Amino acid sequence: MKAVIKLLTSCLLLLLLANCSKPDNQLNVTFSYESAYDGEKFVVPYIKINAEDSVIFEDSSPLYRSVKDTLKFKNLQEGEYTIHYYNILGEEIIKKAILKDNCVKDIRIAPDSISIDEYYKDTPIEKLKEDKSYIVKSYFGGVAGMEGFYKVSKIENNIFYESSNQSRRRLSQDEIAALKRFEAYLLGIAHFGLGNGCLTDSYTIIKDNDSIKINLCRWQESQKFYPKIYKPEYDTRNDNFNSK
Repeated sequence: MKAVIKLLTSCLLLLLLANCSKPDNQLNVTFSYESAYDGEKFVVPYIKINAEDSVIFEDSSPLYRSVKDTLKFKNLQEGEYTIHYYNILGEEIIKKAILKDNCVKDIRIAPDSISIDEYYKDTPIEKLKEDKSYIVKSYFGGVAGMEGFYKVSKIENNIFYESSNQSRRRLSQDEIAALKRFEAYLLGIAHFGLGNGCLTDSYTIIKDNDSIKINLCRWQESQKFYPKIYKPEYDTRNDNFNSK
């Protein structure tokens, strides 16, 4: 009888030890899409998630996902994990996550995102000189489309902003940074020709009697691309503004 009790006790201890040592790291991979609304579906052409010595998930068939869909992987061992996917330029994007101490890591992937770091220096707001200004006009919707604009000026080292639905006001540093990111993305779209073939939706940057037209197709749909200061409430008037 004692031997049976001893055996049962040993088995219980082993079971408890096994449960205590079970890893509880978690990796969440959330899908995003710069040009889609929440709930809208889009295609993810390829995704693979690797542990250090194995593949824990792979799908190379066109996969429909909704914005904010999340792949959740629980009870993962400690170590480095890599997430591989392709962006709209066909470039492989790799993101890494290190899991340890029973942590939860959240990784966001956006297949239609592009790198814009190199375009910041060329944005109109970055190159704006004292007592100068520029205009960015928007047009969406074909023949019966909607037009809008924003105008940025630099006066005594302050940056001022006005739009088709906002009177002129001075921008904060955070707002300047948001506007710079927006313009860098426009330049990136133009450089890669991502909007080529789309004649209905566009932005036009007007500066020093020169202009650059950027076709967008679906990219205008995302509120994420609009700086918080620029709310796209368009009117159909032909506002005639000239950059100084």
